[in-house]
Amino acid sequence: MKLSLMKLSALLFCAIVLLAACDKKQEEPIQDKPEFRQLQNKLTDVSSVRDSLLQVVAESSKLINEVDAELARISEAPAGTLSPGTKQAIKEKLFALDVKIAKNKKQMASLQQKLKKMTGEKNEMSAQITTLTQIVDEHQKTVETQQVRIGELETQMGVLAEDKKRISDSLSEERTVRTEIENDKNAAYVIIGTLDELEDKGVIRKEGKTLFFGGRWVPVPTADLNLFTKIDIRKKQSLELPAGMVVEKVISAHNAKFLEADPNPSGPPMVNIAKAEQFWKTDRQLIIAVEEK
Repeated sequence: MKLSLMKLSALLFCAIVLLAACDKKQEEPIQDKPEFRQLQNKLTDVSSVRDSLLQVVAESSKLINEVDAELARISEAPAGTLSPGTKQAIKEKLFALDVKIAKNKKQMASLQQKLKKMTGEKNEMSAQITTLTQIVDEHQKTVETQQVRIGELETQMGVLAEDKKRISDSLSEERTVRTEIENDKNAAYVIIGTLDELEDKGVIRKEGKTLFFGGRWVPVPTADLNLFTKIDIRKKQSLELPAGMVVEKVISAHNAKFLEADPNPSGPPMVNIAKAEQFWKTDRQLIIAVEEK
């Protein structure tokens, strides 16, 4: 009897141990299974690549918008008003865009390979894998669209560059001619010296000299303009005299009352032109004779 009780106790103990083991196995959560953890790791990797793709696509779209804005600004801006660095800046943006698109495609290919490998596996997260696959496909279409747009922008940039260069060259020539005409229109020629110096240079001569009269000094019409100093009457309102000299007389037809002496203690003596517009109407060749103080 005693032996039977001992056998029964042993059987009960084994049963309890087996039941406890079964309960423990049943209570083990699914997320603790090795295969589930492996799948989670794979999906984490995929999600990481997906997030990177989202960032790259967003950056690419931003760059495209920036390039579009630059091209619009070029198209709307008056020809010749753009800075020299504008075209180079746009080309740099296009280059950066090409680099990002290449990186985007490389990441996408890696993601597609991972998803392709996981698609054939039977697991509890097939729905999520399908969703990720759809996202990748959409990104692929976006990248292809962006690449086409980049090509269009590069072509457009080339056309704009050629057009702008042609227009810019034409306008540059026109501005040069216009500037030369404007400069000539506002040019005057000045020579300052003593009477002897001016006579020796062939700039002035004595006219009306007789036995009883000394005559008067007058300009020589054929005087060499290279002996004169060219000035812009829009900017030059003061003339410098030789050191220690003052104005003796104005030989040209200008009204001397518009010339105002300026001793200029801090520098060479000067003569200022008052009412410049009226002063220069008379003649554009000014001949001033000077003498020592």
